[in-house]
Amino acid sequence: MTGRLVGSGDAVAAARLLAASGRPWCWLDGEAAAPGEPRVSYFGVASEVRIAEPGAEREFLAGLRAAPERPDAPAMPGFHGGWAVALSYEFGVALLGLEPARDAGTGLPAPAFALRLDGVLAIDHERGASELRGDTSELEALLDTRLPGDLPSFGPHRYFGSEPVNRSETTATSEERDERRLWRRTDADYAREVEACRSAIRDGEAYVLCLTDTAEVRGRFDPLELFLRLRARGGAVRGGVIAAGDRALVSASPERFLSVRGRRILTHPIKGTRPRGADPEADRALAEQLAADPKERAENLMIVDLMRNDLGRVCEAGSVGVEGFLRVESHPHVHQLVSTVAGTLRAGADVFDAIEVCFPGGSMTGAPKRRAVEILRELEGAPRGLYSGCFGWVGDGGDAELAMTIRSVELRAVDGAPGLALIGAGGGITADSDPERETAEKHLKAAPLLTAVGALSSSPHPRYS
Repeated sequence: MTGRLVGSGDAVAAARLLAASGRPWCWLDGEAAAPGEPRVSYFGVASEVRIAEPGAEREFLAGLRAAPERPDAPAMPGFHGGWAVALSYEFGVALLGLEPARDAGTGLPAPAFALRLDGVLAIDHERGASELRGDTSELEALLDTRLPGDLPSFGPHRYFGSEPVNRSETTATSEERDERRLWRRTDADYAREVEACRSAIRDGEAYVLCLTDTAEVRGRFDPLELFLRLRARGGAVRGGVIAAGDRALVSASPERFLSVRGRRILTHPIKGTRPRGADPEADRALAEQLAADPKERAENLMIVDLMRNDLGRVCEAGSVGVEGFLRVESHPHVHQLVSTVAGTLRAGADVFDAIEVCFPGGSMTGAPKRRAVEILRELEGAPRGLYSGCFGWVGDGGDAELAMTIRSVELRAVDGAPGLALIGAGGGITADSDPERETAEKHLKAAPLLTAVGALSSSPHPRYS
């Protein structure tokens, strides 16, 4: 059935149908995966869900690799069926041979999950066309091929948090809108940890450390509606929803982690952030300030060197190089400093080998990676969960598109209680970092997400001095 056109398509309508089915499902949304490729959204329902067991991370990846490959796996670009995956930061820590931090109380949640998609609905946003790819018989039954015709009435969505609440009851009180109450650590604590990172760097233990914090919000959350709120605020390079049982990921990520097309592999680390300006002149000034900031440039360069080293372990000798160094990308809420590292996978290596050596991504650890992870585990004291991990698709033909799990919300169902939304944010710390500015950057990154889950009445935009 690969390549069968089914109409113009409506991404939101398709997502609502799948969300109402009660099945594990996903919507992988975003801009073009690579230059010359169209901007496409992928939709699917799981024929199988695999959950990683703590301590069996390599076995989990091996199981995904060993899944039967369809004989008609296409050579044409894009996703035609395979796996939608969400890997936590702790999954990557374990791949480094280190002990991950654990949640208090019930212990560590599953560090990763994957949805098997035998086929997908692909919606090309430029052409306004929909296409069924792979074995889509189950998917077609749910969509009923009515895209975008008369849609059936939707059943109840899968909510995280079983307590029924009225819409008015989700409005945050003034106390709940105090963002400081939501975080695991106070601003003063976070500032002290910035200083601890600077001390470790001055002592020669690291060059850069990506310090993070996590906000926790209780409530009743619908993954799709939450994603639509984020999507309405502006497109993301890699956004989407992956919903699997009592856990879901909602993301508006601006950072690609690993892109694989044939034997070509790329990674796109982001290091360096500024808010958008209030007017074109101020906006341009902030972008120029970011591009010229020696601290931000040094931080990005160190992560580029780390990722060059990581890719060198799975790529042909001499094939790894930097493409598009220190360029400013502008997103709805922030400017980001981005570089691209590319290489050619050596014979016999695949995306799963690349995950094993590149994950967790250097932009979310610091350098050198192993020592950075050890220092951060001691400072942060609790697991990050899906935040600062990666998510996306791995196709049956070997191609893949994985994003860093930033600007994201992890949803967990809690039996007999409101659901839990986890939002992580942070930034890279160097010897030149200013604690107050780093704290402001954390809040800047998290504000749109906290607003989307109803924890803030509006999205503040802290300004850098």
